[in-house]
Amino acid sequence: MERNTRKMKSDYKNNLLEHIYKVHGEWAERFPFSCKKGCGSCCTRSVTMTTLEGEHIISYLKENGSFSDIKKELEMDSIPVQAPGMTTNQYASTCLNQQETGGDEGARWNLEKCIFLKDDICSIYKVRPFGCRSFGSFEDCSVTGEAAVPDFYLSVNTVLMQVIEHLDKEGGSWGNMITVLKHIALPSNGADGSNLLLSQPIPGFLIAPEERKVVSMLLKKISE
Repeated sequence: MERNTRKMKSDYKNNLLEHIYKVHGEWAERFPFSCKKGCGSCCTRSVTMTTLEGEHIISYLKENGSFSDIKKELEMDSIPVQAPGMTTNQYASTCLNQQETGGDEGARWNLEKCIFLKDDICSIYKVRPFGCRSFGSFEDCSVTGEAAVPDFYLSVNTVLMQVIEHLDKEGGSWGNMITVLKHIALPSNGADGSNLLLSQPIPGFLIAPEERKVVSMLLKKISE
């Protein structure tokens, strides 16, 4: 009975995660992104995600028979990863309480290529985490040297990241994508999650008054 209950909860969370991906994807496709297949500028090892998203990826790899290859790659991986300072919801809580966030999060970035980037194409595109889905630029990064999106787009992405973290708050963790995958796929290899943070519930949202309409619309679609 307990096992069935856990499976039902897991299935529910995975279905809701996929629904969030779908709602965001349908909303985002209307915008004039310069991103195209073969452009891997933002596909680095700095992506963060929840263990819920990590388990979603591992399940996909097992289903298509590529898990053993990725597991070997994770076992051989020795590139050091600095743990993020705080989760998305912790950051929101800190800002809402008007406290100092502390440190330079940019210093924690690792611009090495993602292990799933093969010939500049994402090999897990179908199940890529929201951190990847939220990346994009309205201008050509190769020309401008940086991504450019309007503030409301960043706010929507942040809110949905908060929702996904909240969904994984019961026993879930949050951190660098590679660290999360090692924690799930290599538990006997000492990948104990010491560089992961516990997923936190939503403390509130960081949105400007003019952004509330679009955020509310997307949250309504998700709740439906």
